[in-house]
Amino acid sequence: MSEFIPSGFLSTQEALNRLGRELFRFEWTGEEHEARQGLISADEWLRIKDLPPARGGGAPGSGAMRPAYVPPAKPQPHSTGNPSDPSYQEEYRASERYVAARHRLRQLLESGERHAAILDPFTGSLHRASGSLWRRHDADRMIERGQAPIPHSPNTGRLLIKQFAVACQRRRSRSALRAVLRYRT
Repeated sequence: MSEFIPSGFLSTQEALNRLGRELFRFEWTGEEHEARQGLISADEWLRIKDLPPARGGGAPGSGAMRPAYVPPAKPQPHSTGNPSDPSYQEEYRASERYVAARHRLRQLLESGERHAAILDPFTGSLHRASGSLWRRHDADRMIERGQAPIPHSPNTGRLLIKQFAVACQRRRSRSALRAVLRYRT
């Protein structure tokens, strides 16, 4: 069941999809939000794959008692999968695109170029999200989860983004307006 979104607003996911299509054009698939976080690039994997395992800080084998001979450890694939696999790298790139779109949305909200509201699920009222909300340490998490604290309340509400047009649609409308004006003269 889809949740209620007031007229003139977008869910954070739809806003991220619009920004993603604007930023990345044909690379944006709309499935970027499903990509796992914390993946590493192929270059990073090539740099670290042959390093010995970590010692100290609770790593296995870092205790005071060590055997006289430790056979060399075989390189293990990354804990989130095999970074040399093309599907892993595609997921890594999707994750990077999603983070870039989320960061851009945060910048737009903080600068006032885009506006957000918080829908109170208990009263149905919309609360304006101030610019200072986007300077908090957990602003990215609020965007990712689509939830933000309701002002003067211990509860959270649904984060909504004021609807905006995609850049290419605005260009088309301006060019259409120019054509109409030329036709009339």
